[in-house]
Amino acid sequence: MMRSAILHADTIHRSVDGGWNILETTPQAHIDRPRLLSSGVQCVGLSLWTDPVDPAPERCRRLIRQTEKLLQEAPEQFCCLTDKSRLENLGDKVGLLVVIEGAHAIADSLEVMAEFVQFGVRSLTLTWNNANSLADTCSEIRTPSGLTALGREFVTALEEWGCIIDLAHASQETFWQTLSMAPDRVWVSHTACTSLADHPRNLTDEQIAAIAQADGVIGVIFCPEFLDPTAPDSVTLDTVADHLEHMIKIGGRGCAAIGTDFDGITHLPKGMKGVEDLPLLIQRLRDRGWQEADIEAVGWENAYRVIHRALPVSSD
Repeated sequence: MMRSAILHADTIHRSVDGGWNILETTPQAHIDRPRLLSSGVQCVGLSLWTDPVDPAPERCRRLIRQTEKLLQEAPEQFCCLTDKSRLENLGDKVGLLVVIEGAHAIADSLEVMAEFVQFGVRSLTLTWNNANSLADTCSEIRTPSGLTALGREFVTALEEWGCIIDLAHASQETFWQTLSMAPDRVWVSHTACTSLADHPRNLTDEQIAAIAQADGVIGVIFCPEFLDPTAPDSVTLDTVADHLEHMIKIGGRGCAAIGTDFDGITHLPKGMKGVEDLPLLIQRLRDRGWQEADIEAVGWENAYRVIHRALPVSSD
């Protein structure tokens, strides 16, 4: 089975809130261990998300404890991606790239982020739907817009820590300013193409081309409202394929990947129940005439390249 990577999934916070045991089959989830291991997925960007109104750092610590429990109870199947060596030597394990989604989850604090980096967090989505002390989001744009002085400090620190800077949810100014500061540490984990679906969360062709120029990667989201805001109920795996093909048309095969947003969205494209159906998307790409090398790039190699480049040589 072909390997693949998912750049963004919200399964941990859903499991905490819903009391799910994702080590067992969990029908209400998009991801659980049995379905994950049978799907060909070898890497998951595991998001630690907190509501902006929550006492965020403590909530985030609780999510980290849940992630630790998963790693401790199934060490033969899961590995926390903290350095290049762990990624290079995954074997049959699923690598977990632990992500904090929105700096509000760490109280906009470099000190708290440093604490979580010690655990193994290796990516920060600068903003969620709310602006914070670091930057604006596409849902809340202030004046002056873009990165703040603290946001620039964060970008520098994240580079030094070997973390990926995720520009999903970012405003245009935040996007461009961050990309200019750290072009080799940036990706957009879950989004779609503005040219096909005019939604504030999606990327313009200019942004897609810029990520490609920086040798970065963009994960296509599976949220129907982003893939086709005018007719979300009609979204299918072909719609996902359309967005992947548009990204490749603009930026080449090296810039596209699979984002999903599993367990962070309530509805998936028609014909999809969860991670077990990712092979259906792969088959859809074959049916469209994709070459195997292109499928490998989008499914696995592009994500691997960017993660490997960002991770430190050692987590010691």
